[in-house]
Amino acid sequence: MGILSKHTIQTWILPHLSVGKRGFESKVPLGEVVEAILHRLKTGCQWRELPVKQFFSGQLLTWQGVFYYFNKWTKQGCWQRMWIELLKANRRYLDLSCMQ
Repeated sequence: MGILSKHTIQTWILPHLSVGKRGFESKVPLGEVVEAILHRLKTGCQWRELPVKQFFSGQLLTWQGVFYYFNKWTKQGCWQRMWIELLKANRRYLDLSCMQ
């Protein structure tokens, strides 16, 4: 259904995202939150138009909940660190011959 498989999200993305050590635990799997965020980024839909029902198997998270995680991880620099680490880990697969 999603852009990336659940295994790919678990292996390559979730380890780079911060999870609170204190406070409440998320009632929804963070992999499903990431799927919803990636859908929003891919389609460019408005946050209010995010089809949350298609991403959550158990308890639903509203679009505000998905935005909360996106905003939190953005402010903490998690997405940027994840991207850099993924590039480092897969450097051998990149063709940089045409880079200026």
